Amino acid sequence: MRTRPALVIAVAAWVVAAGTAHSQIVGPQVTLDGFAGGIFPDGATRPEISDAFMGGGRLGLQPLPWFRIEGTYGAASEGSVRLNHLGADAVFDLLPGRRAVPYALGGWTRIEYDHDPGQTQTLNGWEFGAGVKVRLVPRIFLRFDARDAVVEQDVPHEWLHNPIVTGGLHVAFGGRERDTDADGVADRLDRCPDTPAGAIVDAAGCPQDSDADGVFDGLDRCADTPAGVRVDVSGCPQDGDADGVFDGIDRCPDTPTGAFVDASGCPQDGDTDGVFDGIDRCPDTPGGAFVDASGCPQDGDADGVFDGIDRCPDTPAGARVDATGCPVPESRRETELVETGVIRLPEIRFATAKATITPESYAILDEVGAILARHPKLAIEIGGHTDSTGEASFNQPLSERRARAVLDYLETNFPDLDLGRFSVVGYGESQPIGDNRTRQGLAQNRRVEFKVIDREAPR
Repeated sequence: MRTRPALVIAVAAWVVAAGTAHSQIVGPQVTLDGFAGGIFPDGATRPEISDAFMGGGRLGLQPLPWFRIEGTYGAASEGSVRLNHLGADAVFDLLPGRRAVPYALGGWTRIEYDHDPGQTQTLNGWEFGAGVKVRLVPRIFLRFDARDAVVEQDVPHEWLHNPIVTGGLHVAFGGRERDTDADGVADRLDRCPDTPAGAIVDAAGCPQDSDADGVFDGLDRCADTPAGVRVDVSGCPQDGDADGVFDGIDRCPDTPTGAFVDASGCPQDGDTDGVFDGIDRCPDTPGGAFVDASGCPQDGDADGVFDGIDRCPDTPAGARVDATGCPVPESRRETELVETGVIRLPEIRFATAKATITPESYAILDEVGAILARHPKLAIEIGGHTDSTGEASFNQPLSERRARAVLDYLETNFPDLDLGRFSVVGYGESQPIGDNRTRQGLAQNRRVEFKVIDREAPR
């Protein structure tokens, strides 16, 4: 038996097989090979045939990416001698999915020698070998194969080694290219091989995220999320404070429930009282007033001026106060109205024998008007009185016109007064309070009186 270089080649082909990982074809396949090469018969016992060219083919069934069953037929001739090789092998791909796939094989073999016409010697045995497939395109490979067909000879009894080295094309039919992440893009083309199930991918197999929220299309239940918004695992925006502005955009993420917010998610406070609009039950609180939790102003001394604005916060109950909340001392005339129900004004001056009020009387009427404004519930009679100078028939209508002139002045200068609570009466000279024979008495009788009609009415 000769040592054959074919064995060295077979081992080298198996060891050298390498390459980057590549897409596999998965699912049952049928394989078909065409090959050419050489057979190196054991010349020590078969001198009638030496090393010879061999051609043939293989047909295989590959149910698994790493395993197939394969049948081989090869033929060689030298002169009148013909040699046939048949094999049925189990083939194991050692690195399936790579561009260069080494494999090992073993199985049954037969060598047929036909050295005399009509006389064929058949020798059976076993074969083993190795090789490499180099991918050209997904289903077509270059294949290099080295095996030793070891057959048993009866006379003389011995085992004959017949190394065979071939090369050719290996073609696979059926199956499909492996798609590990099941995204519809074969592994060999998939630039993103770990795409989550259900994600929509582009032609390169990479998942898409149209709204750039970090959740892939196909998994994103809210596909139109605004830019910058934080989302949950389903891709839907979050709104931690439930103010209608999404987290990530919301500049005030801890807004109290019910508060009105602006476009940035920050609460509004129209009256700047510290209680946000939407929560504020008194949204028009004056500036500076102290408010309660509901935003309503407080008035500790119940004087009508809110705390925070009230400069005299401890005003006694019922005291009259000014705009700052401080008590206003009552004038003599106001005390007179409150205690007696009458204000007498002999100081009011009119043009002689006329109902024209002279300017020096304006200040007195302004004071009375202010007093009446502070007591809006009083019904008031404005009475005009004259002295006894002249005829009574002239003095009575004159006194009424003068009383009417006073009411007209109040109407003009105090428009907030309710004129419906005022009445006008002219008494003429019929109700003197002084002696008409003296100058002092005459001056006292020429007067205007403001009289409370209903003393029991609330003031």
